[in-house]
Amino acid sequence: MSYILDALKKAERERELGQIPNRRSLLYEMPSRRRWRLGMIMLTVLLLNAGLLTYGIMVWRQPEPVPVAIEPIAPATRPDLAQNLTEAAPAVVPARALTVAPEPVLALEPEAARVVVAEQPLTVGEPQPYRRLAQPLRDQLGPLNLDLHVYGDAPERRFVLINSRRYQTGDWLQEGPLLEAITADGVILSFQGQRFSLSAQL
Repeated sequence: MSYILDALKKAERERELGQIPNRRSLLYEMPSRRRWRLGMIMLTVLLLNAGLLTYGIMVWRQPEPVPVAIEPIAPATRPDLAQNLTEAAPAVVPARALTVAPEPVLALEPEAARVVVAEQPLTVGEPQPYRRLAQPLRDQLGPLNLDLHVYGDAPERRFVLINSRRYQTGDWLQEGPLLEAITADGVILSFQGQRFSLSAQL
């Protein structure tokens, strides 16, 4: 049916091709153009709505990331080391004795030196500050700046910004060290077996 109407319209246009347009021909063509434009606008609006609706559904159905509990790394304890520490604790030398210079020794026997080293128990102490690290180690690390320090009761909410990058406990810094812990006054890092702290500046 529409083919017939289109053919009739085409024949009428060809007949009136050489004539000046009159009111009737203008009124007859205007509604079809308006309908076509209105149809295109409606189609565009419907396609945009369908796209936005699809995007909204995809975002709404996307599952939330599952929080992963990160357990802090506990230092390995060996019973024989703990026993050495408890046995050696009463024999702690006062700090003044360390400042006294020993008398010069001309030669040491290698066996005596080995015995002294073997008898000294390993001590687990507080990590030293970053600024007190050996210069070659600091050169390997580069400058470390604690830009932001957020500490809270819940460990999963603690984070820091070091050199303008966000890290949490257990993360490896881009410079190389491992972020072992976020404490109330700074962070504890480890690099090549050396533990050190980076304090928050007030």
